[in-house]
Amino acid sequence: MKTIDVVVVQQCHFPRRSIREIGEDIRVRFSPMGAKVHFLAEESAMAIIWSGLATEKGPTEEIRNHTKLIGPVVLHVRSEMDIHARLAAQYDPLPLYLPDWKYRVCIWLRPGEIKGRFIHTGYEKVYNGCSSIVCRLISSRRNDPKTADALKSLVTAWHDSATTTGFGEEDMSGSQIKVMAEDDEFQFEVHGYRPVTFPWIELYLRIRALLPRSRLPRGITYGLLGAPEHSVFLARMGIS
Repeated sequence: MKTIDVVVVQQCHFPRRSIREIGEDIRVRFSPMGAKVHFLAEESAMAIIWSGLATEKGPTEEIRNHTKLIGPVVLHVRSEMDIHARLAAQYDPLPLYLPDWKYRVCIWLRPGEIKGRFIHTGYEKVYNGCSSIVCRLISSRRNDPKTADALKSLVTAWHDSATTTGFGEEDMSGSQIKVMAEDDEFQFEVHGYRPVTFPWIELYLRIRALLPRSRLPRGITYGLLGAPEHSVFLARMGIS
């Protein structure tokens, strides 16, 4: 039977203990289940990893089915967050599509955020190991100079950290970026790219946290340089 590695991202605020203490709890109590933890977004988010989960269905069904297996860890985290059980049940796991092939990734968003701060992700062309890729942030409005400058600073700072300290035991050392801004699209190219996952999750979380809601992109797409601009997948998401 085919197996996959799954990453669940949960933004966290713990009123009584530090995120590091909760992470150590998970390591001690759930490592026999294959669970590992990385901290992202200046320790405001926790990425919990499970390896070798059996799979027979598509990405969304896989994530929902595996909540039965990973549920005890998620419930432990949420109990520390003082989330009422009724409210916790309204959290929804939504898939993130990233230029890597190692993990299936989903992010759990709080009720009310799915239509507010959730940013669609998708491929222009499925990543195939290419060392030069392009990332596009697609907006429903024109990017004013202030927003474009904020995005350039955010992406540059993220890449600086990704190439030096890295995120989640992964780094983008040896890669270079080229940033470009157009009226309704901000994009950057990455050259010398080796496939990683956690740096992209970090970028996603930073965009959500640092941009005002009115300036969040509708979608983030990843493609190979020279690939068609939009795919059927993106059209189905309503991003065109």
